[in-house]
Amino acid sequence: MLLTVFPAMKATQVQPTIDTREVYELLSIVSHELKTPITSIKAYAGILEKRLGRKKDTKNIYFLNHINEQADRITLLVNRILDINRLQAGTFIIQPEVFDLDILLTKLVIDFQHMIDTHQIELDGDQVGTVSGDAERIREVLINLITNAIKYSPKEDRVQIHKKIDGKYLTISVRDFGEGIPKSKHKQIFLRDIQLNTRSEAGKVSSGLGLYIASEIMRLHNGKIWVESTKGKGSLFSISIPVL
Repeated sequence: MLLTVFPAMKATQVQPTIDTREVYELLSIVSHELKTPITSIKAYAGILEKRLGRKKDTKNIYFLNHINEQADRITLLVNRILDINRLQAGTFIIQPEVFDLDILLTKLVIDFQHMIDTHQIELDGDQVGTVSGDAERIREVLINLITNAIKYSPKEDRVQIHKKIDGKYLTISVRDFGEGIPKSKHKQIFLRDIQLNTRSEAGKVSSGLGLYIASEIMRLHNGKIWVESTKGKGSLFSISIPVL
């Protein structure tokens, strides 16, 4: 019997050719398509919650609240994916306007206090008045910082927000008294490409996209964002933007 022996072949890794524009376009389409069913889920959950409320069915209302929370998390992730796509495509823009920073922060604190009962949100500092910037995007950054402060300090009961005018710059800082962040990760947490397997003591996992988007929003405002933190001793996140 004739035996044919073939030479040994080296294992090679095939690198597919990927058109990043097509990837971003696909992600954008998928993200937009996800919004419709999420909106329907929240709408039906709201209807059921009202009906169960009339029957005082607290057990099932509890489950519906969790459905709403998860739908909100998906919505947040979808919005962040869309923002990432816009940033990569160069179509992420800010819409500057003149707005009252003190009013924005006060309303934000009131909103958080209505939503949570685990932490007291303390606001102090200089009277700032009007500033120029994209109010909604700055609000988005602050929501991210306050939410993180609450999430990563589950054993504490307060979060501090401090505002300060220093020359031509406005600085807003959000301090928590929780887990803290190792110094080696202070720069990494603002990068898009880094994947941190970060799990808080409360068992919640972060996508890691929020701080990257926040850093880009600050960059577009000619400002900056940074963190001061020691592992186990809490974190102080600050943003700074030019004032009028």
